[in-house]
Amino acid sequence: MIEQAQKALQNREKALRWLRTEKRSLDGQTPLDHAQRESGFLNVLAHLERIEHGIWP
Repeated sequence: MIEQAQKALQNREKALRWLRTEKRSLDGQTPLDHAQRESGFLNVLAHLERIEHGIWP
């Protein structure tokens, strides 16, 4: 997931910060915590794909 975040945000430090920051769109969880369940993991990947395409969740 770190690689996907780094690709979407084009910077490793930004990616790590994004993964560790709580998101309202993820019910107040960090992407790393949210991704502990399979459905959450897929949701985080969808967020990263939207970011990569310029659509910020």
